[in-house]
Amino acid sequence: MLTVTYWLAIFYATHRPLSPTLPPGVTDKHAHFLAYMGLGFLVGSTLLLTVPRARRLLPVWVVLVAAGYGAFDEVTQAFVRRTPDVNDWLADCAGAAVGAGVIWLVQLLAPRPAALTNDDAPVTSP
Repeated sequence: MLTVTYWLAIFYATHRPLSPTLPPGVTDKHAHFLAYMGLGFLVGSTLLLTVPRARRLLPVWVVLVAAGYGAFDEVTQAFVRRTPDVNDWLADCAGAAVGAGVIWLVQLLAPRPAALTNDDAPVTSP
């Protein structure tokens, strides 16, 4: 639910006719990078928890999803009098890669439950 809410918030923020004023020293590219780093982290977390087979290629899947959405996001901004920018898309992809990389490292470093051995396997009745 958090991932969906965050994703909708990003969509809303990037499709407002007037962009919000950013703090001094923060560029539009920084905002894109940070927003998509959060998205990459959340999408990566969601995939990790719901699709166990995604572990090995997690960063690849997350970056592909984010790159596709980022391209859609940039193209559709033209409909609200904003300018699509390839550099914004590149910042989106880089941010998503960092967010996915964090999740990938966490799942690599997190302890996994030991596999059941034959001695530990539950006994079943014939």
